[in-house]
Amino acid sequence: RGHVLRAAASRRYSLPLHKPFKAYRRLRRMNPSSHMYLVNDTERCLFGTVAKTSISVSAETRTLTIRSVCGVAPRGRTPDGLIDFEKDNRIECDMLLDPTFVDDHMIAVDLARADLARVCKIGSRRVDRLLSIEKVPGEMQLVSYVRGELADDFDALRAFYSIENHRHLVGAPLFSARKIVKKHEPQPPSLFRGFLGYITKDNGFEGVQVDRAVQVCNSRADIDCALELGRSTDPKQCIDTTRQIARPIIEIIKEVG
Repeated sequence: RGHVLRAAASRRYSLPLHKPFKAYRRLRRMNPSSHMYLVNDTERCLFGTVAKTSISVSAETRTLTIRSVCGVAPRGRTPDGLIDFEKDNRIECDMLLDPTFVDDHMIAVDLARADLARVCKIGSRRVDRLLSIEKVPGEMQLVSYVRGELADDFDALRAFYSIENHRHLVGAPLFSARKIVKKHEPQPPSLFRGFLGYITKDNGFEGVQVDRAVQVCNSRADIDCALELGRSTDPKQCIDTTRQIARPIIEIIKEVG
């Protein structure tokens, strides 16, 4: 009915895990990232790594930044697992020239711009580094940065609440997205695609999306991996990519047990 521009379909992998802290330490060594987290309470444990900040608010400049990621591809490697720079560059060029990646990414950028329009000063929105490639050890990502200056009547937390993550899952404006998720999600929502963040002492904010995290409850580890589905998305490519995303974490859990 025209309510959804894109959707994020997820797959869950489950396997036994009795030593989550050991698995987390192994993940830190194998996939070091700028944000690494382990949250443990009496009922469950959550751990994972995130390469970059998703949302940040600078207390000094009152600049709100959304790092919009849509489009992921594996790194180019030699048969023995080392980075093949020539193959890596070809994959990078293919991403930038593939209309599927570009179209879906531009939808994500438009949604981020719409989010900022509600909480930022008129005329302050801008897109920096549009359609740039950022690389981490296991993959490369198609990324854009959308920035704006917070309106005078918004602080960091109020701005975050106004743009939080439901619309990323179904590609609809915030309140429509909440209704769609509630109607069609058969199970209570997991921590997947939620947020972890902190407030700085000068009232800034930095948060990361809970993506590719491992949630452990009753000695069972659940790994949720998802990709955004757009109008021109190849479903088989999505299935293959989610397997590639989950494989390193699954191998670590099998080793640790």
